[in-house]
Amino acid sequence: MQTARRRRRSLALGTGASSGIGLELARQFADTKVGASDKDDPADVARDGFEALMAGEERVISHSLKTKLQGRASRLLPDSAKAAMHRDMADPGSGRR
Repeated sequence: MQTARRRRRSLALGTGASSGIGLELARQFADTKVGASDKDDPADVARDGFEALMAGEERVISHSLKTKLQGRASRLLPDSAKAAMHRDMADPGSGRR
């Protein structure tokens, strides 16, 4: 007799920047390339995430072409290259350069 196995999944939820840890992170990243760059529309990101969750997808890359290209590239680049890119994007003051 076969029994049904429930698959365990992890779920990460990003907080908004209106209060709490999200607000503090927004303040800390405000003068970085990450903080100063254009962002995907939050409604689009939320919709993409919800639809992926409901479809049982393990990963979703939302919404703009730029975000999708960055997500695809992250699968191909070695960790050392990703770390160097992140360091450049998160460097305080980099948003003004």
